[in-house]
Amino acid sequence: MLRRTFLLRTASLLVLPLIALAASPARPVAETSTTIILVRHGEKTAEPKEDPTLTPAGEARAMALADVVRGAGISAIYSTRWKRTQLTARPVSELLKVPITPFEATTPGDPKYGQLYAAELLAKQRGKVILVVGHSNTLPAILRGLGIADAPMIPDAEHDNLFIVTIPEVGPTRLVRARYGATS
Repeated sequence: MLRRTFLLRTASLLVLPLIALAASPARPVAETSTTIILVRHGEKTAEPKEDPTLTPAGEARAMALADVVRGAGISAIYSTRWKRTQLTARPVSELLKVPITPFEATTPGDPKYGQLYAAELLAKQRGKVILVVGHSNTLPAILRGLGIADAPMIPDAEHDNLFIVTIPEVGPTRLVRARYGATS
């Protein structure tokens, strides 16, 4: 009898918080965030120097990118006009049936390049998930333009970085740095 009373009291102590939780008003719907996935183009050929294509390793990396982001909900893909970025973005574009949008508002050497790129992304794609394929010298500027003050530099030999920037309606911008495909 004593044991039964103990079990009933213990059970009621465990169930009461669950009932209270169920009876509480619904939580507000989560805010809308913008998510931008940024990668550098895959490994490139040595020739032609002015507009190289991808090596077999770069092509494999482009396919790995498609596998990694297939379920991310990407609704826009941005790239430069160069073959290596276009070819890196192509498998994702074909898989998701999302066209590649070139960014040509300014040249990468422009000190405001990252700010202009970020402004275009947020003006046209706010609240969505976007893939950006860039270069070792443009991704840090774009990251800074998106609010990442301590954007990392990308060594020329690294092609496996995957940056995920989340920009909430309210609060600080967040950065996750991951790797994908074969190690560079």
